[in-house]
Amino acid sequence: MDFFDLILSFLFTSLRFVMIAYIGSLILGNRRKIGIYLLSGYFIFQLTNTIYGLYINGDIVLFLMLLFTSVLPILIGLYAFIKLTGGFTRFSKKQKTLKLKKVHSVLYPKSYIKRITAITLSISILVLIILIVDILLQLELMNLISQIIFGTISGLIIIFVIYQTYTNMNIEYDRILLYVGKNKEKCYMLDLNDYIRPISITDVYHNEDYIIDEMGKITVNQGMKVIEKNYIYWIATSANIEIHEEGFDQITKPFGDFIDDVSKYQKINLKLKLENGKYYE
Repeated sequence: MDFFDLILSFLFTSLRFVMIAYIGSLILGNRRKIGIYLLSGYFIFQLTNTIYGLYINGDIVLFLMLLFTSVLPILIGLYAFIKLTGGFTRFSKKQKTLKLKKVHSVLYPKSYIKRITAITLSISILVLIILIVDILLQLELMNLISQIIFGTISGLIIIFVIYQTYTNMNIEYDRILLYVGKNKEKCYMLDLNDYIRPISITDVYHNEDYIIDEMGKITVNQGMKVIEKNYIYWIATSANIEIHEEGFDQITKPFGDFIDDVSKYQKINLKLKLENGKYYE
């Protein structure tokens, strides 16, 4: 294997581990930490095996070669996966949320999903190109079974990404709706279009004097296309308070017919249809 083949194999292996982490986290509930655990565990396993091999045969050249071809790609894949799914700052944010009374869901804004979708599509296409080059030039970067598996996975991801792009490209409202009052008399909106990283309500609303209840989500479709994603929160207080947090604007109360009867601690996940300017279940 010459230097070019070695570098190409290294890059392809790193991309493969990014895909494994991404697909694993997607299958198991879109949980980022699953992908991190998978790659971290395999990295420790592979590093231990490589060190043990050095202890048994004492071949330092072989040890360095295995580090480059078998261990380092896992580490690069892990780093790339963490950076692509929110970066290292999310670890410090999670440590802060442990001190809060409530732990709220992480929200994935439209801008963030578009960025991840573009990256995922690019990686999948790149993997397919590498597979085609590998087959045509007979580089033997991987065996036939691996070619079939990763070719199929890449193709399915491309189809899934295209479908997701088609269904979500027309989203007009991607927002947080914060209702205030015992009977949800007021409503404040925060537009999420400017946020390019995953966030939670505690990242944008910092007043700890009042408890925020997470009510759930209201998705609005027009035909097959999603046009609204509304994340619903509620400060159930009798006090006459106003929200002055940056980005929040008071609006006319929406979805009153669907949420007025929702009680405290009750979760909703409504999927509505918009027809002739009106919402229907």
